[in-house]
Amino acid sequence: MKTSGFSSVFLTLLLCMGLVAVSGDASAAVHKKKAGTASPKAAPAPKKGHKKGKAKRPATPRKKSGSSSRVHRPHVPPTIPAGPPIDPGALAPVPLEMPQGALAPFFRDLSALEAGGGDNGTTRVVRVLHFGDSHVAADYWSGELRRLLQQRFGDAGVGYVMPGHPWKYFRHALAKTLDGDGWQTTGLAAPPPDGVLGLSGVSLSPRKDTPASVLAPGRNFKVTLAAESDKVPVLLLVDNAPADNLSVSSHWINSGGSDVALLSISNRDPLPDVPRKLSVMASPGNGTRLLGAEFTNGRSGLILDTLGLNGGRMTALEKWSPRMRRQLLLDAKPSLVIVSYGTNEIAAKKFTFEGFKADCVRVLRALKEDAGGAAILVTGPADRAGKKKSGWSLMTQDERPVVRALREAAAETGCAFWDLQAAMGGEGAVFSWMQAGLGQTDGVHFTQAGYERQGRMLYDRLMAAYELK
Repeated sequence: MKTSGFSSVFLTLLLCMGLVAVSGDASAAVHKKKAGTASPKAAPAPKKGHKKGKAKRPATPRKKSGSSSRVHRPHVPPTIPAGPPIDPGALAPVPLEMPQGALAPFFRDLSALEAGGGDNGTTRVVRVLHFGDSHVAADYWSGELRRLLQQRFGDAGVGYVMPGHPWKYFRHALAKTLDGDGWQTTGLAAPPPDGVLGLSGVSLSPRKDTPASVLAPGRNFKVTLAAESDKVPVLLLVDNAPADNLSVSSHWINSGGSDVALLSISNRDPLPDVPRKLSVMASPGNGTRLLGAEFTNGRSGLILDTLGLNGGRMTALEKWSPRMRRQLLLDAKPSLVIVSYGTNEIAAKKFTFEGFKADCVRVLRALKEDAGGAAILVTGPADRAGKKKSGWSLMTQDERPVVRALREAAAETGCAFWDLQAAMGGEGAVFSWMQAGLGQTDGVHFTQAGYERQGRMLYDRLMAAYELK
């Protein structure tokens, strides 16, 4: 493995390329086309002298090429079954299930945060990482949890976000991704052979000389890249102007059998805490991969990072190589890691309770070891229903073993557990949420108001346990 000591920090502006040389030694609506329908021609008048008898049926008009006589009617979703009205005040609270001391590291850091800043007046930041599937990726559920935690314990900033457009429906409540058309996303379908991905489970590689950008507030920013060399031509722009007075650090790790340089580029002088556009440009074909950007405001408080991927399952936490995952968690220094999977396992065709539980135990044990003593909270999947042309059906028979496997795996690995389905009102509650405008018509996802309510429910349970610590 290559190593390097960084006794000095420098950036060389390559004017001929318009790039900054970074040295490791430096500090949906789908509109279907309507099928054409042929207009029947009038039946010809009978010829004179036609024999008497049963009148012949007019000939069927010839269909024009590409036309169809079928009448297309819009599909009307089945009527949502009636359910008891949702009353937030009437839902019985579902407490967290916690082995002894499961959330102690998180509660200890929250207490220190409430007591004041860090030692010698330094800032203190408590970090929460929320991994999960599409429920998390939307950043409504985790976004509301972030808002409430920052409201009580202080706002330390936006945190981690991917510039550009890593996938179609990428969303962050406090940042807006821009540009990125010339960058290729890796990690959505399958991880790269070396397992080098950003904290969100993807990386971006330049295919054109175009930027990947993000609009976010913060006095400080940090961009993380992976490269085949610790001297890579990269240009950072702040509000479309080249950034200067940057600090650069790098170190090598062996990931998936390959030596990879991880580069971190940050600003030396704090900026005004207002939204600004940060852009990254790198030359195509040099092996550079953008792993993410981070925004902080220099104040003590809490950061909650939304790290969801559509279609994600528990085994998505094994997309990184073990060393890469350990390095990412080491750099993030989380106090709490929330793990929210299970929705996609409910509909898995080859699901078995034993196999899924074994996956959960293996993943949680490795995550707990790599997270360096951070608390881990596992949440069960939300109640869901299946929709067919004939009507709706609950998926309770498929969901029960998923919830049980997550609960038992959390207990065996010393992690806390929260049963979201029970907190919603139990089996069949999804229909009540849909009728109340809190659930979407697919029977799986929720509206913004529904996700925000789930965020408040989880916050209330966390704070109830925190007060009893």
